[in-house]
Amino acid sequence: MGRRRVDDARRDLRERLLHEVVTLTAAELEAVIAEARVDMPRTVHQLDRYLRENPEGLVAPDEFCPAGLMRLTHVLVRHGHAVSPPACPRCHRRVLLPHQRPEGRVCENCRTIDRPRITCTGCGRTAPPAAHYGDDRLCRRCYRTDPRSRRACSRCGRTRMLEHRTADGRALCARCAPRPHHICIDCGRSRPAQTVLDAGPVCAACYRRHRPRRPCGRCGAEAIIVARADSTHPDMCAPCWQATSRPPRQRKSAPSRRTPPPEPREARRPGSSAHPAPCCLCAQTRRVTAYWPIGPVCRSCYTRRQEHPARCARCHESRVLIAHSDSGDDLCGPCSGSSFDYRCRRCGEGGRVYTAGHCFRCCVDTRLQQVLGADRGIVPEQLAPLAQALLAAVKPRSVLVWLRTSSAAQLLSQLEAPITHAALDALPPGRDVHFLRAMLVQAGVLPERLEYLDRVVPWLDAQLASHNDAHARLVRPYAQWHLLHRARLRARRRGGGDSADAAYRLRYSLRVTLEFLTWLDHHQIAIDSLTQHQLDGWLVGGNGSRRYHVRGFLRWAIDKNLAPGVLDVPAPKVGQPKHFLDSADHDRQLRRCLHDPGIPTDVRAAGALILLFGLRMAELLTLRKDQVRVRAGDHYLHLGHHELLLPPAVAALLGDLPRTDTNRSVLVPTDHATVLLFPGFHGTRPPATTTFGARLLHHGITPLPGRNTALATLAADLPAAVLADLLGLHPRTAVRWVRIAKRDWHTYLAQRRADMTPHENGSPPAG
Repeated sequence: MGRRRVDDARRDLRERLLHEVVTLTAAELEAVIAEARVDMPRTVHQLDRYLRENPEGLVAPDEFCPAGLMRLTHVLVRHGHAVSPPACPRCHRRVLLPHQRPEGRVCENCRTIDRPRITCTGCGRTAPPAAHYGDDRLCRRCYRTDPRSRRACSRCGRTRMLEHRTADGRALCARCAPRPHHICIDCGRSRPAQTVLDAGPVCAACYRRHRPRRPCGRCGAEAIIVARADSTHPDMCAPCWQATSRPPRQRKSAPSRRTPPPEPREARRPGSSAHPAPCCLCAQTRRVTAYWPIGPVCRSCYTRRQEHPARCARCHESRVLIAHSDSGDDLCGPCSGSSFDYRCRRCGEGGRVYTAGHCFRCCVDTRLQQVLGADRGIVPEQLAPLAQALLAAVKPRSVLVWLRTSSAAQLLSQLEAPITHAALDALPPGRDVHFLRAMLVQAGVLPERLEYLDRVVPWLDAQLASHNDAHARLVRPYAQWHLLHRARLRARRRGGGDSADAAYRLRYSLRVTLEFLTWLDHHQIAIDSLTQHQLDGWLVGGNGSRRYHVRGFLRWAIDKNLAPGVLDVPAPKVGQPKHFLDSADHDRQLRRCLHDPGIPTDVRAAGALILLFGLRMAELLTLRKDQVRVRAGDHYLHLGHHELLLPPAVAALLGDLPRTDTNRSVLVPTDHATVLLFPGFHGTRPPATTTFGARLLHHGITPLPGRNTALATLAADLPAAVLADLLGLHPRTAVRWVRIAKRDWHTYLAQRRADMTPHENGSPPAG
């Protein structure tokens, strides 16, 4: 491209930006172009060619747009302009898409799925490679902890992980790397952002005017609080805090040889700086946080005592114990005559105080009225069960942090009553919506539903938005009245457990159906005039058996007289299991699950159930505590309509599972009988099969080969009918495993008949 053409393309790009982005000003134009790095000749040429072919590509580009246009749209969004960056064609998130794939640009997470995987020599798990050092191949986790990944920073000289490289090739560590610049919404200068408000980024110089203000506990003025309230003082603004923390200036007098009396130790303010001294509770030499009547206390013991109040020996109430009586009993502050009284000013409960002298639970109550009550400060009647459940949480401090920092809590404050499943389905799908829905269902605000299956309809609506109305008229009734109807019946028949696998299969089938209908439109073929020859051309044009999953749609279309009845699609072949363990490796893994204390208890219990009974991962993770039953001293696992006798070692592992609960939800389960044996992040939902399978592999337990070996071993000893009833398998599945184990009775009878044939003719049998 010549010089003149480059200048013309730059001028056209600027004019197009000012014309199509109506909120963009000429003063902000150059800053946006510089931040997006779209002024280089090659980038300008790519943008000019793309925008000539796609006139609407500036405000709504697709996933095939150049990288410069993708950066430009994200910069415009950060500056508050109404443009739509391209979405990832796989996960549909509107994030940076740095990698090019045949279906368009994809994000970093989706690109990681396509990366080749290796066996890391550091941790032994299978993961994408991050670095090679000779014969050593390391994953990302081991690469960041490996000493060989550290190099000297070219600015500070320290040996650290290098995170940035300058234009002249110098490598910098994370501390020396320059922070990204943003346009401050107050001063308009390009500086690093101190915080990002709803209106946009704010620099450090302008942040002070945006800091939250509330009444000072001493002077009552609305000001910025620099010292939070504790047991010795209320919330204080800067002038009040300086007046109390700094002694008044006095006239200097002649130095006296007499040493002044020391300040009473127990009157020192908690948190004041002091020289290191042995802590009276942990006996470690640390910086002293407070001098209690029992002696100097470090920060860790100071916080631990406040968060775990106990019964005072004198007043018999739950208080923070900071003193000893003459007989050696623990006493609280008021009972020992001390001025330290760690009690909430609102409810009077002893423990750690937070804001304005209130405990965490009272702070949660106040914060809930602000979040759920909107402007009036009154919690709606519909959300009252959720507020009560959050107030009854075991760790109110976690609830307070969640209300302050979680994007799901912000979404909850923006919803208007009444809240329904349909209202949540109308929101853009994401983790916050799913997490909030699970909380509302657990608290009883919303009724329960088959969550993963009910997410299919909003997902299908988003998929059909890019297709024509003819596709929607075919696919929508097929999905809702055929696929989803049968999937819901199967899920309810199985107890309404986790339906994530069923939802994944439905999405997979619907994607293939939409691809098939798009292929028909491309070749201008009507579905009612489709021939078998044309259908075979579609089937052989793909890789593997993916396209054969259109069989269900075509059978439904034939039943509804929408397609010719002569069409036929072979059923996808079910592959035979290929991965097995030898007996020695199988016994070694089972022995480690039963007796190795170095493995987490939940991993040991899951591995033992897989290696002994061949349970599927999805079925294993949906097991509940009420399915483990005790009768006459024996433990049974209820699967389907039958009970499975558990060995004592496995029963002991399942009994230890409540002590290894990984529930990180702010809510506690309401029905302890239906608590999962292997809870996930939310507690009421099982963990992802891929995540839990990775944990098993990390500890040397191979779930797929172990399950295949266990089922083959059981099928070699049990008939198919008994195996199906015992493990809750489908009869066809049990018959297939019996054939794999070479226990087919028809083969035995045929061989027996062949052996008896010579004897019947008068000759002795062979051998």
